[in-house]
Amino acid sequence: MDWLKGLLEKAGIEEGKLDGVIADIGKELPKHFIPKDKYNEVAEAKKKLETDIQERDKQLEQLKNAAGNSEELKAQIEQLQAENQKAAEEWQAKMAQMQLDFAIEKALAAAKAKNAKAVKALL
Repeated sequence: MDWLKGLLEKAGIEEGKLDGVIADIGKELPKHFIPKDKYNEVAEAKKKLETDIQERDKQLEQLKNAAGNSEELKAQIEQLQAENQKAAEEWQAKMAQMQLDFAIEKALAAAKAKNAKAVKALL
């Protein structure tokens, strides 16, 4: 948090109070912010899943256009639609689990747990 210390020094906070302010910020910050690596991980997973869904939708449209009256192609379309539905449900379940994990981590941070990983393992 050297960057924060530099900003606070520029703002005119005295050197003696600076360490106390930074300690308070360090305690409060996890309650209100998600760590950057967690955010990046979730954002990347979301982008990948959205891309997968768009790709499947394009495949379905191509098959519908090529199908005509062929029963075999219609069956393949139905199979892909079922797979697409299953993938969407799995994505929803993953997102719900990630939201739960983040809520637990936030609650543990608010409760000032010493070792969040150990507490989560006991849940």
